[in-house]
Amino acid sequence: MEGLSEAENRVARIIWDQPGISSMDVWHICEELYGWKKSTVFTLIRRIRDKGYLLPQRSGLTMVISKDEYYSHKTKKLVEEEFNDSLGDFITSYLKDRKLTVNETQQLTALLESVSEKETGK
Repeated sequence: MEGLSEAENRVARIIWDQPGISSMDVWHICEELYGWKKSTVFTLIRRIRDKGYLLPQRSGLTMVISKDEYYSHKTKKLVEEEFNDSLGDFITSYLKDRKLTVNETQQLTALLESVSEKETGK
């Protein structure tokens, strides 16, 4: 699937956070948050649908894939294309000028340990 533009992503996040929301309610939220016109929001909804991410139903708008699935795919594509599929290079670049909190360090350590166990079969 083709990726979402920044504006489409803003609309998609509203729909992910409120499955079944009406197009009109999406417009009202976007109008309040971003000052967007109704025609702009409806065009963005149509584009998201045309890209295959959105399933419009009588009960409201529903995204075809979860937010986690979308961002996981987007991140994997970024690592593959921009960092020659090297997760280490990506993490090094991301953390280069950033300090981790104790909580973030603990979360990353636990994640790395769980992934290592899966790969080694422990």
